Amino acid sequence: MDHSAKRISVLPRPNAGGWTLDLNDSGRNAISRTNRESRLLASHPRPIYQSNFQSYRYPLQPLMIANPIRFFVLCVLVVSSGCATVNTVEPERLAANRSIIADKRVITDPILNDRAQILSVNETITLDGFIKVQVEIRNATKRAKQLEYLFEWFDEHGNLAPSTSSRFQMREIFGGETIFLTSISPTRTAKDFKLKLIRARN
Repeated sequence: MDHSAKRISVLPRPNAGGWTLDLNDSGRNAISRTNRESRLLASHPRPIYQSNFQSYRYPLQPLMIANPIRFFVLCVLVVSSGCATVNTVEPERLAANRSIIADKRVITDPILNDRAQILSVNETITLDGFIKVQVEIRNATKRAKQLEYLFEWFDEHGNLAPSTSSRFQMREIFGGETIFLTSISPTRTAKDFKLKLIRARN
């Protein structure tokens, strides 16, 4: 065999999804091996990584082979992310006497209603004569969710009263958690309120 006449070239094989190493007639065995590997790759759905006639169906497979402990920890972190729930404990018989008021609800976003279910509205009068409301909200999902809320207050004539905040505020609720959104009337003349809830926009 004349080694000086040996030619090496790399040829693309788009139909096989790989590359072929051609060593003239002496490289037929390598080409045949490449064809077998190409047929093997074609039998797997969407091969992602190929090197030295080795194929990986998923990008994390090299990590799983090289370091199985790190791969296991990574899987636990991925599964647990976004699934934060909360456990609570409270007295079986509550001593507090809540002043629950009747409310009217308008629901235009069913998904938001699952993430922030309104359970009750509690209204009291402070020592200074201002109205204080607490809206009880529960996240009915198993994942932590973010929402934005805004309280609007109205005077005895139904006019929008000047408020201390005109921007939506962000709040996160863990899965299954119950929270209270609180607001105090900006003036003593404010008599009614409205709570607006929207999905987090970030």
